[in-house]
Order: sequence, then structure tokens, then C-alpha cells
Amino acid sequence: MNNKSKKLLNMTNLLEYSTRLHLLLSEAKQLNEDMTELRDKITYFGASSVLHGTKNNATGRDRFADFMVDVENLESTMLENIHKIIRERQKLERAIGKIDDDEARLLLRLRLINGLSWEKIGNTLNTDRTNASRKFRKILGG
Repeated sequence: MNNKSKKLLNMTNLLEYSTRLHLLLSEAKQLNEDMTELRDKITYFGASSVLHGTKNNATGRDRFADFMVDVENLESTMLENIHKIIRERQKLERAIGKIDDDEARLLLRLRLINGLSWEKIGNTLNTDRTNASRKFRKILGG
């Protein structure tokens, strides 16, 4: 395999790892929102039970136990998601680390890992957003 083919393969891997990482991060955000909603329900349920005297009601205990099982299951899913995020980020970091050019590595890291806007990347690289975007496309071979 020649250098150009290796470079193209590496860039393809970068984009795949980046896409997976950002999908996992989006999933983590949604899981966090789900957890917040579930905890709000538990808080409401607990306050409602106290106000309405249903704390010792068997149905109330069952509902509370169901909520706690849901929390436990969601926490488990969140933990699995975190492990996947760590693995994907490590893959992406290793792929970026193989690039010799310091500015290219920084540019890729800022965009693919940190998800910064072109304007922020341009500011970091002391250039404008358009040049930052062009450099990125050039690095990826396009």
C-alpha cells in the first residue's frame, strides 16, 4: 500500500471515528435528559405521596420501586455509553496522533474531537474561519 493510500485510509478512519464519537455524545446527552426527567418524576412522586398520604400504599411503593429499577437500568446504559465514548475517543486520538504536521493535528483535534466552530478554530490558529475550513478539507484530501 503506497503512502497516498495509507493517508486516505487514515483520513477515512478519522471521519468514521469522529462520526461514531459524536453520535455517542449525542446519545449521552439524550440519556442524561432521560435521567433528569426520571428523577423529576421520582421527586414529584415522593412529594405527592407525602402530601396525599399514599406513602404506605402498596401501589405507591410499587411505582416507586419501578422508578428505582428504571434509574438503575438507565445508569447502567449510561455507564456503557461512557465506556464506548472513551474507546472511540482513544481511537480518534491515536489516528490523529499519527499525523506528522503539528498544525494539522491541532486542527483535526479542535474540529473532530472538540467540535469547535470554524470561527473558534480560526482564532486558535490565528487565521479566519474560511482558511481553517480550507485547511481541514485539504488535510482530508478534498
